[in-house]
Amino acid sequence: MFSNDSEALGYIAWWGLSPAINLLNNYLCECDTSNSPYCFRSSVNVFCFGMGDARHIIKTVSQSINSKHLYKQFDMFERNIELVARQILQLYTVGIPNKDMGLQAIYLIKDKTDIFLELYGNTLIRETTETWLDGIATHFINTITDTGVFYETFPKISVNKLKSKERDHLECVFKSWRRKNLPKFDISTYWNSRVRQHLGVRYDAIPNVFDWDCSIVLRDRGVKTIDSREYSRWRSTGVAFTPRQASYLSPNRSLASPRYFSHSQCSGDLGGSTLIGYWGDIVCSPFLAFGTFTERSPELSKTLPGGRIIYGASVLSELNLRCFMWELEHGRKAPPTIASTEFGVENEGEKTVDGGDENSSGADDAPEAKKEDSLKRGEDAGAEPKTHHPFRKCCFRSHQFSLGLFEGLLNCCFFSQIPVEDI
Repeated sequence: MFSNDSEALGYIAWWGLSPAINLLNNYLCECDTSNSPYCFRSSVNVFCFGMGDARHIIKTVSQSINSKHLYKQFDMFERNIELVARQILQLYTVGIPNKDMGLQAIYLIKDKTDIFLELYGNTLIRETTETWLDGIATHFINTITDTGVFYETFPKISVNKLKSKERDHLECVFKSWRRKNLPKFDISTYWNSRVRQHLGVRYDAIPNVFDWDCSIVLRDRGVKTIDSREYSRWRSTGVAFTPRQASYLSPNRSLASPRYFSHSQCSGDLGGSTLIGYWGDIVCSPFLAFGTFTERSPELSKTLPGGRIIYGASVLSELNLRCFMWELEHGRKAPPTIASTEFGVENEGEKTVDGGDENSSGADDAPEAKKEDSLKRGEDAGAEPKTHHPFRKCCFRSHQFSLGLFEGLLNCCFFSQIPVEDI
């Protein structure tokens, strides 16, 4: 499948190459059937090294509904500072309550799912997602260098294990996510250059090469939920998830990373240069993390006789993430309406799912609901609302996340003054 494994898989793992798992599943199952003193502890620490993303964390936390009494701390260590920044973004996107997303739409949980998937596995995103990422990056920049301010704003995420210079590098990474700091990031050109280099003379055989890799190679390795058309689209453009009928034209700057090239390798001269581009995976796809199977609706993962796929991996990824986020928000298992492919098709709000009035528009009742909410808290209805950051009331109720870098494993530092050059 690969002419050059290391070159095709890239030099930085933006997403995992294995399905998301519940890291505490065996522990919780054993405690349910055993009276061992080990099972009566009040807290548990989970060490996560080199995951690349937060897929295991998201699934573990969302499926730990019956163990709210158990305090869980996840220590996450990565090799690249860019991966630390991405994991902070993913935990932020998943953990922030739907009502505080700041999005003007009926289906807030669907908006949050779409934003997560776009930033997770797309080289090109919507303009609204780019604007949202720009604002979040600015907020991260204002808090990351001061651990006290960062902890006050994001009490469930700790960066105390990072050195001061590593937090400075993290700030530079967040700056690169903004349009004004990295205006010329032609990720489509970078992607096409990587594909041409990888395929070589086989480049003219597209899309037959992509169809072979999906239908033969991936199927032989047990991946049977990825549709050949969506896989070929991702291999060609880098766009994996398109849940909306919208234009995906803005570059996903969270996938930008530097790579150092030594001049001695080609000319024998000393020195080198650092190029900012896309240096991640171009063959395995981000579908493997959330799109290989769904426990909520197993029938959606089945294939018809002849190997034809009913729902592709992008639909399964959206369904799984939507269930995870709903369970984090409400603290209970997602109902069948959430784990449905028809979610969001009809003009119904989330109040219908929670047992509210189906005829309620939601938008007209919002001012009255806010007023009633403030009266219940004993606040003056005419007073200005208190400013607070939504992540203080995040969905991670009994969890703590600690991020760090292993000494000596940080092999590429990001500096904002490095010019963007064509690959």
